[in-house]
Amino acid sequence: MTAIITPALDYVGGIVVEPRDIIFESAEALHSLGEGLRSFLASLDDGVTLHLLYRVDDAGEAGVRAYAGVGRNAASPALEEHVRSRVKWLEELRWRRVRLFVFFSRPRGASFVRGELGSALPFANGARLAESKHRMELERLGGLRDKVVSRLQQLGLSSREMTREEARQVHYELLNPRRACQHLSAPRAPEQRLWSEEDIARHGEHLREYTEAEQLTCEDIDERYDHWIQEGRVRRVCSLKILPENGTLPVMGEHLLYLKAAARGGGEQLFPFWLGLTIHVASQRERKSALNRRSRFVGFTQGLMSRLGMAGNSVAQDIEDAAAQQSIVGALTELQQSSSKIVDVSMTLLLEGSSVAEVDAQLEGARAAFNALGNSELYQEAPHKLPVFFGMFPGAVNYPVRRKACTTRNAADLLPLYAPWRGTAQPMSLLQTPAGDAVAFDFFDPSVPATHGICAAATGSGKSFQIGSLVLDARAKGYEAILLDNGASWRRMTTATGGSYLPVSLDTSLAPFGDYRSMLDEKGQLRQSALSEVVQFLQVCAADEVLPLFDKLYEGVAYRAVQAAYIDLRHQPSRRPVMSDFVRALRERRAPEDARIAEDIAQRLWLCTEGPYAGMLNVPCTLDFSAPLITFDLEALSKNPTMKALALATITRIVEMRAERALAERRALTLFAIDEAHQLLKTPATEAFIEYGYRTFRKKGVACWLISQQFNDFVAAKSGKTLIENSTLKMVLRHPQGGYDHLIEHFHLTPRAAAALESLSTAPGIYSDFYLMFGDRQTVIRNQVSPYVYWLLTTDRYDTDLLSRAKEKNPGLSELELIRHLAHEFPRGARSRRSSTRAA
Repeated sequence: MTAIITPALDYVGGIVVEPRDIIFESAEALHSLGEGLRSFLASLDDGVTLHLLYRVDDAGEAGVRAYAGVGRNAASPALEEHVRSRVKWLEELRWRRVRLFVFFSRPRGASFVRGELGSALPFANGARLAESKHRMELERLGGLRDKVVSRLQQLGLSSREMTREEARQVHYELLNPRRACQHLSAPRAPEQRLWSEEDIARHGEHLREYTEAEQLTCEDIDERYDHWIQEGRVRRVCSLKILPENGTLPVMGEHLLYLKAAARGGGEQLFPFWLGLTIHVASQRERKSALNRRSRFVGFTQGLMSRLGMAGNSVAQDIEDAAAQQSIVGALTELQQSSSKIVDVSMTLLLEGSSVAEVDAQLEGARAAFNALGNSELYQEAPHKLPVFFGMFPGAVNYPVRRKACTTRNAADLLPLYAPWRGTAQPMSLLQTPAGDAVAFDFFDPSVPATHGICAAATGSGKSFQIGSLVLDARAKGYEAILLDNGASWRRMTTATGGSYLPVSLDTSLAPFGDYRSMLDEKGQLRQSALSEVVQFLQVCAADEVLPLFDKLYEGVAYRAVQAAYIDLRHQPSRRPVMSDFVRALRERRAPEDARIAEDIAQRLWLCTEGPYAGMLNVPCTLDFSAPLITFDLEALSKNPTMKALALATITRIVEMRAERALAERRALTLFAIDEAHQLLKTPATEAFIEYGYRTFRKKGVACWLISQQFNDFVAAKSGKTLIENSTLKMVLRHPQGGYDHLIEHFHLTPRAAAALESLSTAPGIYSDFYLMFGDRQTVIRNQVSPYVYWLLTTDRYDTDLLSRAKEKNPGLSELELIRHLAHEFPRGARSRRSSTRAA
């Protein structure tokens, strides 16, 4: 295991903890978590010390690098351009990162006492440390580590052991603020050298110990009265002066997640900080004995004053004595009736900025935040600022400063264990919260059982824009996509990235039936499931108000006819059937009852064989569906619900066959997104097809997404329960008129989640917010796209007019080249600013 061994021979272990997201959890869940943390601290043995280092900084490079690595193998120049522009854009954004390190130490047989603030750390004779003693200390420390990790895991806090490199990096960043701002890494192997005997004789024996932390110090300290400066970075340290005066509440430490300072020019802004919290479990026998002695002393002094005739002369003194006695009795009662213990708490806050004024503003913001924690107070360190600062280091875990005695219940409530959800394991897309926290997103994250989704957004809120930006990232990662558009929202994105854009009309041949060979199983027999899928498609084509769905008799007749039609094609295994092949098979049914039902179905299919829909379903399809991105635009069919239903059924069959082939041949996953889905959920036949996709497509490597205007569109649908239960991902964009009640009620969202929905906002050309539910996780995303992506997806009429004029003036340039140029000159759209460029 990794252990930090101090010059005093203290053994300190360390783990890296993944903070827990509790922003939108219910009051019951928060109370349960708080009680669990209280129980965790109370279970620690006497003498054990925990030291938490909570770091909030503005580093986002790791996430950007991970995103760039995912899109490194983009399949086309346009996608490579997208990844490059997106990476450049992400590097310019202001990010926020939260890290949590937990250090721990066991009691030692003979502990050292540090003494007053500012005195040197104690040193021990390392030569006397035998190998057996060393191994025993490591084993004991490992036992404590396992206990801490196990209890945190039970509370939903995953962790792992800290590596030596990470331990060095923590020291490096604490010691070198300028290099930490530059996100430099600590030296991997510290230099090993000793002081000369002459220097040791001149300055003292402590020079024999040249610790790794000292070797990591690269920046000098210029000490002032109440702050110090290191290479232009002003630093100030504060400690907890007064504990919450009226007790603590569960998970109060969450309030320290977002510390804000007044910003130049007005408003507030978040700032980075270090927060150190040390909890030392005192000897309970000694502390309880001390409390009893204090209680008896207070009673004794009151009796003595009474005997001397001095009682009652000071009301203030009587009140103070009564309060002291009540406090002592309350503490003893709590210790007696619960599993609480007495601990010493030390909390230190390290601030830094580029100027004294900036750090002053941070200090005022921090004081306000601490004051909200039950009226607790911060103390600004001045003479003892450096000893308090060095008390934050892992090696000083057993020597905390500015200690305050309280119970484990109070200490547990102050634990800073919280941070926003960081998203999926791999960043197909790298998104941001409004506060700047990085959130990785992936349509096909393996942490959830199903990857279907639904999206609800009012007209004009940017739902097509948001989905389109995520589709671009999905394509860059290697996922394939089939989109159902309704108004050319995704045309430019599709064509610019090498996809196939297919406007669907009555004359577009889309016959979605597989050939004979594609219908066979491994034994060479026709697959029953494949035949049933064709029957389901015929049902959509034949449906009307009289016969909205096939009953069992109709389904059986249709199934036998489809089977016969494919048997007739066994000598033409590569020919794909058209609708008339199935009608012919229906009319060949000989049994009287079969013949009657078959003729009824055949008559209902007349529109698809000889009528207005024959051009789509009764002509062999010559379209190429092999492109990794296909967009079907159904705008031409928007006024014909029947035709739109047939188109959806046809395209769904195409998606199914193509996705199965992509998964089998290329191991490629497919995203299937349907815009304006509320129109299709009103027709029973098309709704049945959508429900079928949500039930079965997961096994074929397909993630289905429905995009509609209101969440109630999904709730009110007959298949709504299936759609919602199979949608692990939910995305809700801003509704200008509100209307979140159905969503809040259906998912039993907490008041804070409801408030987050109401706070969703948008700024045209800059960002758009959406509320994301990813399994049991919830967060608010502020999606800011790069100028290049903006011009690929914009449907603003001023933007489209500018692009049209640019095409007319520059016929020799491709649309992709024009988009690249406009993105540079008009990064936020045509209305952001005017330019005198030639393309404009």
